[in-house]
Amino acid sequence: RPWAQYGLPLEERTLPQMLKEAGYTTAITGKWHLGHFQPAYLPTHRGFDHKYGHYNGALDYFTHERDGGHDWHRDDKVNRDEGYSTHLIAREAVRLINEKPADKPLFLYVPFNAVHAPHQVPEKYKEPYAALAEPRRTYAGMVAAEDEAVGQIVATIEAKGLRDNTLFIWSSDNGGPSPGRVTSNGPLRAGKGTLYEGGTRVCAFASWNGHIKPGSVVNTPMHIVDWYPTLAGLAGAKLDQKLPLDGRDAWPAIVDGKASIHDAILINTTANAGAIRMGDWKLVLNGSYVESED
Repeated sequence: RPWAQYGLPLEERTLPQMLKEAGYTTAITGKWHLGHFQPAYLPTHRGFDHKYGHYNGALDYFTHERDGGHDWHRDDKVNRDEGYSTHLIAREAVRLINEKPADKPLFLYVPFNAVHAPHQVPEKYKEPYAALAEPRRTYAGMVAAEDEAVGQIVATIEAKGLRDNTLFIWSSDNGGPSPGRVTSNGPLRAGKGTLYEGGTRVCAFASWNGHIKPGSVVNTPMHIVDWYPTLAGLAGAKLDQKLPLDGRDAWPAIVDGKASIHDAILINTTANAGAIRMGDWKLVLNGSYVESED
């Protein structure tokens, strides 16, 4: 929750901690959203060498405020950069790539606050979508702005001659909100905030020249937590840690089309709702229960 007095438990080992131990420079540009009420919970204390962006979700894209508080930081100190947050996040990512030490690999995590509410975007991004009704028109402009930002990051990597040695991973974090009015989840049921497929099954891709076949499709069920052990394997990092792993190494499924790496996938569990998938079956409890907006 905004300005919450709690965060990701400190005994959890994070992905940047793991990769930093393996010799990576680590940086986050964008939304942290895992706690900031004490210094020990800040990104620069959880494995990131560098932090730029915001702590809370759903901040204003232009003023960088959330619930009356300024929420924009550089290396966990208040920052007053002005501009549209998607542009600022991309600009910082580009800077980090350009200044990357030649002798160290870089883990760059870029969690845009786009396209989360509030729906805000400079007017020029809405112009191509005049045929759409609001708020879908603004939402489409936000997607276009994020797409442009991702393109800037990729172009910088290519200009540095790093394309063939870079694994790109992109993923949404939930299905589209208010399907039919703001977004579309196609044939999938419902949307963000629910445990049905429209809320939990998302688009994602990975690209790595010479390692992942272009145009290949992975149909086997996977979960976002699978990236943790997958990246550990690729980076030569150790998985020795206090707490057990939830994810599975998904690389064979991604590059060789191997069968599902899971016998079951826990979609979500809270005091009020939960869902689990096993093969073609899915058990849903209170699937339409919607958590309040973050």
